[in-house]
Amino acid sequence: MPDENFLNDIVAKTKFSENGSSYMLDKNGTYIAYELEDHVKNQVNINTMAQGDDMYAEYADVHTSMTQGNNGCDTYTLAGIKYVNAHAPVAGTDGWFVAVNSPIDDFTQDVKSDILITIVLVAVMAAASFAVSFGIGKRIGDPVAECAKRIDKLANGDFTSPVPETKSKDETKILTQSTTQVVNDVNNIISDIGRVLEAMAEGDLSVDPMENANRYVGDY
Repeated sequence: MPDENFLNDIVAKTKFSENGSSYMLDKNGTYIAYELEDHVKNQVNINTMAQGDDMYAEYADVHTSMTQGNNGCDTYTLAGIKYVNAHAPVAGTDGWFVAVNSPIDDFTQDVKSDILITIVLVAVMAAASFAVSFGIGKRIGDPVAECAKRIDKLANGDFTSPVPETKSKDETKILTQSTTQVVNDVNNIISDIGRVLEAMAEGDLSVDPMENANRYVGDY
């Protein structure tokens, strides 16, 4: 998963009313991005909180609907304040959701139609989902493309070009680490074969071909 600051920066820019906010949940309903960073650091889960406090029951129902794959607009009451919540899944992720949230009172002074409120929220939700998808796609897609280019160079005999690096903590890190290992393994094997052949070319038939046997893993 991309680091929490990266996701927090994205959702912090999506605020459509004075007291509104936006956030992201993972497939279990745990906060992974929110303006209140402690919610992310402490892995707050409203569904879990609702089990010990009925005040969160309606809010938990909204999160349950989200994690079941539903998108749309819901209302709930928390601490005596009625909120409207629009939410949608984030494409290309492992069950993540983005939601925009606001007290209904933020709109009632100027907007009386619930239909108009819903339209505004859904539009903002769609824009937020696109922004998150684009940001995550670029953050993950670029390292994958670089690794693919490096593997292609390896297939064409390039054993010296540097392997791309990434600071990400998700699957792209595993991919870059695996790419690095493949390049290093091939280099080590070629180097060891060269060591043996060079010794033999100089007439040294006592050279030990098994000296670096640990480099030859699997089908190698």
